[in-house]
Amino acid sequence: MMRSPSPAPAVRQSPTEVLKNNGRSFYWARFFLAKESSDKATELYAFCRYLDDIADGDLPGGLPKLQWLRDQITGALPATDPYVRAFHTLTENRPLARQAADELLTGLIRDQDTVRFETERELIRYAYRVAGTVGLLMTPFLGGRDTRAYPFAIDLGVAMQLTNIARDVREDAGMGRRYLPGEWGAAPDPSGLTDPDPSVIRATRQAVLRLLDLAERYYTSGTTGLVFLDPNARRAITVAATVYREIGRKLRRTGTNWHHGRVTVSALGKLRPSLSALLQSTGTAPALPRHDSRLHAHLDGLPGANNG
Repeated sequence: MMRSPSPAPAVRQSPTEVLKNNGRSFYWARFFLAKESSDKATELYAFCRYLDDIADGDLPGGLPKLQWLRDQITGALPATDPYVRAFHTLTENRPLARQAADELLTGLIRDQDTVRFETERELIRYAYRVAGTVGLLMTPFLGGRDTRAYPFAIDLGVAMQLTNIARDVREDAGMGRRYLPGEWGAAPDPSGLTDPDPSVIRATRQAVLRLLDLAERYYTSGTTGLVFLDPNARRAITVAATVYREIGRKLRRTGTNWHHGRVTVSALGKLRPSLSALLQSTGTAPALPRHDSRLHAHLDGLPGANNG
């Protein structure tokens, strides 16, 4: 089968600048990491952000480029894109990393089509693909070399993605995407979320509250599993997770007014939960936890998931 012409390779930006400009919660947290871990995590963030920007249309190429990059990740094509080459160098001899990146691209490619999730299963599998996989990718660079850490890392990624979805309901609807499951009473068509009437606001508010409740379950599991990380990394990711979790909690405190636009947390708003997180992450690490496999009931067959 003839392949479409290859897209032009990207010019790779400074990973630190990518993180500083796009990942404020993670940029804040990276200062708590040892330099080597910080550098590798920042490189990985830049790779994931590059893919995400293509998927969202902030960088050119769209679906053909995502498919082209996926072929390079899987080895179907030589790695000519500088971001993919850097990723291969970073994850050399780590087959699970290639599988996770493949799943990440599967999720981003899914976003190029109509998004109208009908079930919680669709939602959780999607959150795994676009964010749980990032947890899998990051964990070994943060000292999590015990494979028992992986299900917890997935949970933290899922929790953060559910926060993203709760925060961005209206923004996503403007791009024709509705991630809130139809079975939760969400509006059938995303257009109904961009200029909502009172009944849509009420129904969607209930769906967003349900989403935030679900995110809390995954945050609880994900943060419990941070004990598998090195102490510095544990502190850093505790800070990042707590700051991100605060977005959902602020959304809840302010009445879940999703239709007013994106909720953000100021630098001062980050400081209090950051200090609290640092205090929680000091001292002797608790006993290694056992993962609740019920959280992965929808993740059958996916790499790194605890399906037992």
